[in-house]
Amino acid sequence: MPTEHLRLLPVQHGGIQKMKKLIGCAALLCVLSGSAFAADLPNEKGAPAYVPVAPAFSWTGFYGGIYGGYGWDSAHYNFDDSPPNPTVSGNGGLVGGDFGYNVQLWGNFVIGGEGDIAWSHLSGNTDLGDSGFYHTDIGWIGSVTAKIGYSFDRVLIFADGGGAFAGINHSNADFSGDLGSQATYDTVNPGWTVGGGLEYAFTDHITANVNYHYYDFGTKGSPTTFVDDGFYWYSHTLHVTAQTATAGINYKF
Repeated sequence: MPTEHLRLLPVQHGGIQKMKKLIGCAALLCVLSGSAFAADLPNEKGAPAYVPVAPAFSWTGFYGGIYGGYGWDSAHYNFDDSPPNPTVSGNGGLVGGDFGYNVQLWGNFVIGGEGDIAWSHLSGNTDLGDSGFYHTDIGWIGSVTAKIGYSFDRVLIFADGGGAFAGINHSNADFSGDLGSQATYDTVNPGWTVGGGLEYAFTDHITANVNYHYYDFGTKGSPTTFVDDGFYWYSHTLHVTAQTATAGINYKF
């Protein structure tokens, strides 16, 4: 073989190596260009859907509703003369309605006012056997109160207090002395109340609550003392208190 051909072999071999490198670089360039082009293509999935955040519940507004529950009362008689001074304890149910207004302030604090009235049958007797009896029945209870509370979104914890009124029927008879006594009369007793409770808003308009209240209806005197058909009506005073536990449902306007 001629010597000039032998000298060309290394040159040809080096050219092949360069060609391989060029091909490799071109392939890498294609891959990188394809990746960049793919990144520029629109995303078929699109942006995530917007989910609006529900606004926080507000207790501000008028409301009205109904409630019912159970109560206990205590009536202490204090006579001016010889008869005993018994305490009559009673209990019974009540059902009524309420109407009020709340304002939510400073984030979570709630203040408001409420009026309510309920038919009740808180009745009690003290039986003296052949000597007589004492009976007290609270026929209705009403109140006008101010409220202060703290809310945890749809949960409201509150305390309230104010003026209260009650319609009370009294009757007693004492036949133990030479002159017996008997009395039946009705009074409307003013007083005060204090209590508290918890309320939960199931929707923006429907709420449910549980409440406890203590009532003091003060001391009320009996009508004027007189003698009638051989019976002497002893003058006396009567101090009445009561407690109630109720549950109710309101509509918030």
